Amino acid sequence: MSMKEKAAIPNYISVQQYADNHNISVLNLLEDIIAGKYKSAICIIGSDEDCVTSNTSNPTTMAEVSNPDEFISAREFAQLHDLNYAVLVRKLKEGKYESAIKDKSNRWYIRQDEEIDGCREGYVTAKEYAEQNGISYSVMTSELNRGYYKSAYQDSGRRWYLLPSDVRDNTPIPDPALEGYVTMKEFAAMHGVHYGLLSEDVRKGVYDSDIIRPNSRFIYIKETAECKTANYRDEIKGYLSLQEYAKDRGVDYKKLKNDVIKGVYSTAKKVSNRWYIKETEKCKTVDIPNGYILASDFANRNHISYRIILDDIKAGVYETSAKIGYYWYIDRNEKCKSVKPKKIKKSKKQKQEKSKKNYISVSAYAKLHNFSAQKVRKDVLDGLYETAIQKGSRWYIDKDEPCKSVDNRRKNV
Repeated sequence: MSMKEKAAIPNYISVQQYADNHNISVLNLLEDIIAGKYKSAICIIGSDEDCVTSNTSNPTTMAEVSNPDEFISAREFAQLHDLNYAVLVRKLKEGKYESAIKDKSNRWYIRQDEEIDGCREGYVTAKEYAEQNGISYSVMTSELNRGYYKSAYQDSGRRWYLLPSDVRDNTPIPDPALEGYVTMKEFAAMHGVHYGLLSEDVRKGVYDSDIIRPNSRFIYIKETAECKTANYRDEIKGYLSLQEYAKDRGVDYKKLKNDVIKGVYSTAKKVSNRWYIKETEKCKTVDIPNGYILASDFANRNHISYRIILDDIKAGVYETSAKIGYYWYIDRNEKCKSVKPKKIKKSKKQKQEKSKKNYISVSAYAKLHNFSAQKVRKDVLDGLYETAIQKGSRWYIDKDEPCKSVDNRRKNV
């Protein structure tokens, strides 16, 4: 019978259809057809011919393995575990499956019982678990890295999977790799060094040969490693912390710290981000009397320039004013006696001539006439100078205007 005549026989079907009818791999079927196992096969096969092909490929065409019957083709493995075939082949080439082998026809085979690289049956992703249990995904990831979920595992893409029934358990699991190692805090306590200083030395690479990083979060140090971090207790011997110094001298801690930062204390030094003062240094911080406030706060409360308040304090206007340490204070209950300077109204003629005048700053004017700039500024605010004008926050005077300031505050006198 010719091929054309066979093709016209109604009970002939395609190889693909035959494979589907008998639930076998079409590639395995083709191999058996080529091997001559199907007498009726041409490009089509008789539908009533007995099936002699199994799902397992012919072991003689595979690479040498101990138990070839336990292997299936990569395509069958993908179908069995509902995997993307192209992704599976890529992972086979990357060596993600230890049992994967190739036969002589360059086809992949895998052991049927090998665990899949990805989500196993009955497992969920860490994100799905977090959403179902109302847990922050970042917290969930952190706890997975710490080993708090016993069923959790990662695939080759470092994605986490775990059983939906798993529960959080933070019982530490002994890690053989950490035997003989201690945490940085434990190491610091063992050698009496500050943890912050030890951490800084670890970051600088001082302990590179003695540390181990089991993950990106934690660092462990060999228990027998030499301590190369300076003992901070030796550095602060004879010193008191700011809290201790403030309590011992009976001063306000915040005020003391401000003075330390300003450089008031010559022996103050910073060790591991904390300030210390030599216990023998004399206290230079003075507590303010009850009811007193800073002169600057007094000025703000009364809506007056601090410069005016300060000038009046120095002039003796305020009876309760007192300089304590580096600052001026006033009793909050004292009545404000300073007045805001009156704005000098200029005539139209003066305004027109203003631009023609040769103006200089108050400080330059004071220097020109050998006067204190503070005194000249006060006289300007009191209205002594007719040509004085204000631009922004600064005052200017025509340099040709005669000096009207009293000479009892001349410089160099």
